[in-house]
Amino acid sequence: MPPLLKSTLGRIFGWGRAAIMALVHAARSRNSFRGDVDAVLLYVDGTDPQIAEARTHWLRQTPPEETDRASTAARRYLALGEIEFVLRSMDLHAPWLRKIYVLAESRVPEAVRAHPKVVLIKNSAIVPPGQMPLFNSAALELFLDQIPALSEHFLYFNDDTFLGRTTHKSDFFTAEGKSRTTLARAGINELTRPTPSKNSDDYVFFKAMRSTAVALARELGEKRPRAAIHQARAMRKSVVTACKLQFPAEVNACTQNRFRDVHDFALCLLAYHTYGYWQGAATVGHYTLPNFLHDHFYADIGSDPSPNQAAFNRLLAERPMLFCLNSQIDHPEQNQLLCRFLAKYFRAESRPVTP
Repeated sequence: MPPLLKSTLGRIFGWGRAAIMALVHAARSRNSFRGDVDAVLLYVDGTDPQIAEARTHWLRQTPPEETDRASTAARRYLALGEIEFVLRSMDLHAPWLRKIYVLAESRVPEAVRAHPKVVLIKNSAIVPPGQMPLFNSAALELFLDQIPALSEHFLYFNDDTFLGRTTHKSDFFTAEGKSRTTLARAGINELTRPTPSKNSDDYVFFKAMRSTAVALARELGEKRPRAAIHQARAMRKSVVTACKLQFPAEVNACTQNRFRDVHDFALCLLAYHTYGYWQGAATVGHYTLPNFLHDHFYADIGSDPSPNQAAFNRLLAERPMLFCLNSQIDHPEQNQLLCRFLAKYFRAESRPVTP
């Protein structure tokens, strides 16, 4: 395609996208949600000596057939400094957040401790003593509704999920307070067939998703559930609690798993919005191709610098509302490249926030 034509089409596409975005936000703002919204962020620093020692100890006690190498690899517990950029993205693009609850049993950076909106919560403050320590995010997510003083409406973040541009409460909740969820393209049945081999990095994850789908079909009659896209997601505390009561056996089994397990209950990725929609407390939208409004973007960060840089360039050009950069490896050069990119993306100073 000639450069001039490509440039012209790019400008036309950009104008159309901006116009549609303006209409969407105008429609939502007329009926915007007015309640308090908090954020919850899971964090772990695997280099914390106490965490590393406990992880090694409990791995020796866990039969190898009950987990997989991806679930227990040290890279899953790396702390690259992304958490500070997650907080900066909230400051810049969601100043309306009331409190930010950081759930961490490990040490956290001083910048996180000093943030005026951050409330540090130890995992042990919400998880029963007999089930600690937990190295399984799926199990830990089942205790989110136990966070003291957490608002009914909240956004749930991992430390690799970011807000990429200005957001409003209405992007996440309807005027009635229902949480909004965007679904992945493929249903769980299609996504997990054939099941990856037992030596695959994805074996435990996909088996757990299938297990959760079976429970949803049994209890709710949902035959083809779809996962939520892996981004910051809107949730309601009361829906988390009610969902757990609907699936007591699955919840009990999952909370006993110190590491990711084939019998985990995928609350945040699959069960929450499926149950919430069934209960009338959540709305769901479908992934669109192309993602015309650039609402979300996902990329795995691997050892090859070319696709990494391509992802970074696309993010800078599109500025999506939500994005996730999932670091797949412990590679010093690519980790440094990731942090340099995040510093560039969020180079503007965080806006002042008040406690």
